[in-house]
Amino acid sequence: MFHVHPDNWKAFKVFDACRTQWRVSIGMGGAVYQGLDYAAVVAVINAMGIKKASRVFNQVRTIEYGALSVINEQ
Repeated sequence: MFHVHPDNWKAFKVFDACRTQWRVSIGMGGAVYQGLDYAAVVAVINAMGIKKASRVFNQVRTIEYGALSVINEQ
């Protein structure tokens, strides 16, 4: 279980909705996650009718940065 601060809840919901939108490179060493498809992130933000879209987009990028360090560690 984990806690999401209320100020970050919308960004978390967007990040979760984009869980299938990772850009992945496959090479001899295996899969390397490059990051989220930002066009998909923007589409989700718009579909969810989120106000302050740029703020939420930047929060999603912060979550993405942390996730990449864990995902690519494996």
